Amino acid sequence: MPYSRVTRTAFGIEALKYVLKNQGHNGAKRRNEIITPINMSAKKSYYTQLQKVWKKARINHTIQIIRVIQSFSKKEFDPNNPADLQKANELGQELVDTYYPDRQALVCTQIDGKGGYVHNHILISDVSLKDNKGCTNEQYHYMTIRKWTDEIASHYTVLDYGEKSNDGKTHYEKKLE
Repeated sequence: MPYSRVTRTAFGIEALKYVLKNQGHNGAKRRNEIITPINMSAKKSYYTQLQKVWKKARINHTIQIIRVIQSFSKKEFDPNNPADLQKANELGQELVDTYYPDRQALVCTQIDGKGGYVHNHILISDVSLKDNKGCTNEQYHYMTIRKWTDEIASHYTVLDYGEKSNDGKTHYEKKLE
């Protein structure tokens, strides 16, 4: 079962710099395996394209980016299999296309963590291209995003719920408690 996390930030440029920096956490020279822009051109600066839209938001609209992290077990996506990396990236794209339409986003698929797990960093603009409004509360809510990620991931891979321990609970269930 994928691990999901969501945070919001008023510092969109810093969020972009973080995911686009070159060196990985594990010392690898390359941080991102796949970068897919949504509603943006790969040939132009992501910073410039996003700032153009952020400037159209109301003056009191301070959130610029929603950061979603989706992390997968090695049973769900093999970090050494390029096809699995592509599937994980497509999963992130589907989340954006389905639940964040009319928004700019960047889906960065990585394996640079210490554990070497496949994971997505998804940066979603909090300003709609259509009406310049922010996301709904549902689009910010962790439990909703977790549900959406699990639902979409089940179309791409068999979900790994972990093995039961002596007390009959998985690591995931213990963490929820």
